[in-house]
Amino acid sequence: MANPNPKHGSISFRPHARLISILGDQLITNKWVGVIELVKNCYDADANRVSVRFLNFGIAGETPTIEIEDDGDGMTLDTILNVWMKPATPHKLNQKKSKQHRYTKKGRVMQGDKGVGRFAVYKLGNYVEIFTKTLSTPEVHLVLNFRQYSQDDEFATTERVPDKFLDEITNEWRENESPLQITNEERKGTLIRISDTRNDWRSEELEKLQVAFQRMIPPTIPTFREKFGKDFDVQLFWNDREYPKSRTSFEEIIELAPFRFQGEIDSRGVLDYKYKHNRDKEKTGQIDLFDESKVAKYDIWGFPMFREQFLEFVKTSNEGAIRIKKSDGSTYHRNRFWKIRRRPNAGPAKFFFYAFDWKDKHLELKDYERVFIRNNSVYLYRDFTRVYPYGERGVDWLSLSKLRAEDKAGRYFSYNDLLGFIFITQEKNPQLRDAASREGLVSINGAYEDFVALLQASLKIMKDFVDVDKQRDELRKDRIFTSASKKFHDSFERFQKQLIKSDDQETLKKAKAFVDTTNELVDQYKIKVSITEELAGLGMAVEKSSHDIFMMIRRMIENANDIVTRFEKNRLSAPTLRQFFADLTDNLDFLYQELQILSPFSGRLAKKRKRLV
Repeated sequence: MANPNPKHGSISFRPHARLISILGDQLITNKWVGVIELVKNCYDADANRVSVRFLNFGIAGETPTIEIEDDGDGMTLDTILNVWMKPATPHKLNQKKSKQHRYTKKGRVMQGDKGVGRFAVYKLGNYVEIFTKTLSTPEVHLVLNFRQYSQDDEFATTERVPDKFLDEITNEWRENESPLQITNEERKGTLIRISDTRNDWRSEELEKLQVAFQRMIPPTIPTFREKFGKDFDVQLFWNDREYPKSRTSFEEIIELAPFRFQGEIDSRGVLDYKYKHNRDKEKTGQIDLFDESKVAKYDIWGFPMFREQFLEFVKTSNEGAIRIKKSDGSTYHRNRFWKIRRRPNAGPAKFFFYAFDWKDKHLELKDYERVFIRNNSVYLYRDFTRVYPYGERGVDWLSLSKLRAEDKAGRYFSYNDLLGFIFITQEKNPQLRDAASREGLVSINGAYEDFVALLQASLKIMKDFVDVDKQRDELRKDRIFTSASKKFHDSFERFQKQLIKSDDQETLKKAKAFVDTTNELVDQYKIKVSITEELAGLGMAVEKSSHDIFMMIRRMIENANDIVTRFEKNRLSAPTLRQFFADLTDNLDFLYQELQILSPFSGRLAKKRKRLV
């Protein structure tokens, strides 16, 4: 018999205070992402300038402090109390859903929408002061002491974790009628001051931050009609000394690329493209990536990821055979073993790819330009703001390294050969959303996998164009030599015909000796030119590769020593070790690519031995 008076009721979540530390420490993956996330908030605030200052680090007796200051719109007291202090607020999300309010006053599309990015401050330090002011309201000063919420992790202390609930801890704030910190000319902005820091920082580690700041906004691409703000600048300081920015820019490097491929993929997988080799006219076209007769010569449907995402294996009789047109104009029939299961679930995307041929002896690049290219790869921008960590060395988000390892490497680009910039929007790509960790995108209904498969297909088409042009370049070199040789022989024949008309036997005898000697010299010249070209190519390759290899080995030794030191001091975390092995794999791949450059010369220049007796 059922209980006539069952117990029932309702209850709300009442989180413990340590939830704040979990959000800040575990959602934000590392200290670099913590700083980057706070700077992105400055972008949303319409700031023109941001100063990131590391103060008193490495100075005995001083308190290390991190300051992030911007000249953006600032926050009112109401915003602090009812938005900033309420985690997971839907404030930005509601603004982004409204087309009227999703853009800032400067036309920037708001980036954050989860309301938890502010806890990146906890990743950096335990004691936080926030000074913020709008143009028309007083300065607000908020103090947060995260040690009230939770002690450090269980391995670092034996102190008991507090049992306080989140609503039992209060944070002090006050309004300053006379601003104490926001005293810039604009009379508005925000300053976040973080002390009791949770990480060690060294000046050489700032290079990673500097690069991230410079990559936050995409470069100016000459053929891109869309406009994106260059009115956002981040200055980085180490103990009041400004950290230098890279002297090399993407704008400079992309002008040096011999192969360029730009295009747009629509939501159905149709690619409109423009391809340009620096010695030929621009090619334009449209390819439906789901029309087998159009893409057969590129073998796109042979890509494992493309098949997995979009195609279905079927068996048919000979009646189901289709005619495929090959690149040489001929046709062939084959049974249709694959049919389209569905079109892509990802929105449209624009891209710009730039490829380099390291085996081309005529590729004139300075050492620092070569290093720059190898340290960058394919970047993703959403609403003209970078999606981290795509573009970082060792992040194989397009699976190019995987494809090269599992298949013939020559069929695919290496990240060392390629620079790229891909553009999507939140509005047209709603299923490509930020991961909670602030690193990468999450896949909703397979949209991310569809997106990657379409980019792989586009890169395969570009690779085929590039391979054809490389062969044409080789033919051009042969044609130049043949043309010069033909001109010499034509002139020589005319000279011979004039000599034959002579009746002077002595003159003819001397002329014949001259002709024979000249022909012998020409043959020797051809041999010497061929050997010189080989030796010159080998010398350049050895010089460049040895420099890069020694530099990379030195870096690997330094990284290994750093890991050993961290291990001995019991400060080696799992993310740090994971990053070390990722860097190690990337470095070994780099060395492998460098040694591959030398391998063709060794075979061609090796002398064949013959037994004489």
